[in-house]
Amino acid sequence: MELIQLLAVVAVGLVALFWLLGLAADYLVLEIPFSFEQGMGESMVPDGIVDGEVPDYLLGLTQRLVEVMDLPSEMTVQVHYLDKPVVNAFAALGGKLVVYRGLLERLPNENALAMVLAHEIAHVKLRHPLRSLGRGVVLSVAIATLSGAGGNTLVSSVVGEAGSLTGLSFSRDQEQAADAEGLRAVVALYGHCVGTRELFRVLLDEERNSSLGAPQVEFLRTHPLGTERIEAMEELACEHRRTQRVDTIPLPSFIPQEERKMP
Repeated sequence: MELIQLLAVVAVGLVALFWLLGLAADYLVLEIPFSFEQGMGESMVPDGIVDGEVPDYLLGLTQRLVEVMDLPSEMTVQVHYLDKPVVNAFAALGGKLVVYRGLLERLPNENALAMVLAHEIAHVKLRHPLRSLGRGVVLSVAIATLSGAGGNTLVSSVVGEAGSLTGLSFSRDQEQAADAEGLRAVVALYGHCVGTRELFRVLLDEERNSSLGAPQVEFLRTHPLGTERIEAMEELACEHRRTQRVDTIPLPSFIPQEERKMP
């Protein structure tokens, strides 16, 4: 019985220690130079990246958003386009953004696309990919210690997941922070936030479809829409709502309109 009690105390102590280390890692990684993060992300680009009109357009819109988002001087953002039907877009290590054709085809206008890009740029600006990776490494070490597994193997697994650009997940607070930062950027670029609500309508339609048995889209897996998040976005949008009618900007014709689901 005494041995069991001792082991229980040790286990609780280890859990508390790694919890504290996780909290510390979340802030200590902010001291890591962005150039080092870029080096980590150099090999973390997915296969299938294409060139052409669409990626050039995405690059131009991304650069316009970066100009109004006050990123640190050493921070650069790259956007990559994948011509695949996956409905997703995300930020990865080293300022890399990835946008899939499947998501573009579901967006109603450029304003909604700008909100997606600004949200992902905000993740980069706030160092969310690196902070998420830091927590993951600490968690892997904790699991290795408690289970006796190979620590290097588990840590490599975490980095490998980040390398596939699908393993990083952001907390609810991080998603809301990126929403707020992204909305401010859209308002700074266009002078209003018309179009951002249409983005959420599209996502809510996809969420309803998934609740009826359709597969959940990847964008909603990596950017879950909680009631709290939607309400926060509505509150932020109300601050910038305009009384007069403002038209949104259509997406260019080389993004197939016939496949896009209009809200």
